Amino acid sequence: MGYTDFSRKKKRRIIMKSDTKNCSNLLKRPELKNLGTFTSVYRNGIHKNLIDFCNINYADRERYQKLTESENIVSTFLFNIFANSNGGCILTSGSTEAIFLALYLAKTKGTAKGIIHPNIVLGKNAHMSWTRTAEILDLKIKIVNSTKKGLDYVKLEELVDRNTCLVVGTMMTTELGSIDNFQFLNNICKKKDVQLHIDAAIGGFIVPFHKSSIKYTFKELSNLQSLNVSGHKYGLSTPGAGALLIRNQIDKAKLSKRISYLSSGEQHLDRFLLTMNSLGIISWAAYIQKFQREGYANNVSDYLKVKMILCKNLKQMGFDIYCGSKLSPYIFLSHRHITDISKNLQDRGWIQSTYESSEINKQGIRIVIKKGQEEILTTQLLKDISEITNSLQN
Repeated sequence: MGYTDFSRKKKRRIIMKSDTKNCSNLLKRPELKNLGTFTSVYRNGIHKNLIDFCNINYADRERYQKLTESENIVSTFLFNIFANSNGGCILTSGSTEAIFLALYLAKTKGTAKGIIHPNIVLGKNAHMSWTRTAEILDLKIKIVNSTKKGLDYVKLEELVDRNTCLVVGTMMTTELGSIDNFQFLNNICKKKDVQLHIDAAIGGFIVPFHKSSIKYTFKELSNLQSLNVSGHKYGLSTPGAGALLIRNQIDKAKLSKRISYLSSGEQHLDRFLLTMNSLGIISWAAYIQKFQREGYANNVSDYLKVKMILCKNLKQMGFDIYCGSKLSPYIFLSHRHITDISKNLQDRGWIQSTYESSEINKQGIRIVIKKGQEEILTTQLLKDISEITNSLQN
């Protein structure tokens, strides 16, 4: 081997080392300073074992025993906490896909009843996924006004007509953490012979683990047709995990198609998406096994303790605090200097932004309390906000 060949190989090795260093910098874990997202930032030993599943397509779940086991663990746990042991469960890439399937099911059932121009009724506080998916499915959207006191249930009942195929309630709105009165909604649906859906993307792993008078299960609500929940929020999975619970197997079958997938043979496809990363469902199942009911209940208790600490201190600093439901693990802050406060927080590495809350018509920022952030929120965040507000007032 000549010097030139050796030199070239050595140069390639130097380049590869440089590329490896660049990759390491790129993949360096972000700080825990994300205030606005609901996506879990919690990490422990479980995540180190997920690498083996990162290139497995969830469509091949019938050929990978661990995926089938994970699916059963998640489904069984959800059936238990939402009291729907005889129903159906479809695991999805998240709540948006679950919402799409729920609307498709409602439209299909409405068409079977002779509805030609179907509509859905939901609150102004509902997540944007609802209007987006309804538009794609050509469903008319009827929106009810909402305030920090809740939905206008009288107006909602007036909007429900013979063409309504679904009424939607929200278990913790994204802006303020409000929880709709599902018993009121169920009574309206029962009176009007319409089906109810609960969007539990956020509250689905909060409300079942804290004592309250909220009626939210299939057993308690006779007209509850379906419910969606996200795994990658307070279920603590990696992003890309959700579920649609359906009251009965007959309705679930309306969403099921028999397909022949090249790598896995004949199988049922319930989801809308065929290709889906396995990490979300695998990690969700692992955390369910780790925490169980008691562990998730302890997590919720910790979130609410942090919320109390934040509210007490931020009120003393002159902020207007909007806490939504007493169970919601987040708060909305408003202040006369909120835009400058937000910018200064961004300069200090805190990921958040100001937005206009449709429920109270005020500009503010949202602090979402997540597992793994308890200490940094009650120490560094409060310290930074105190310094920023003092500098702006002086």
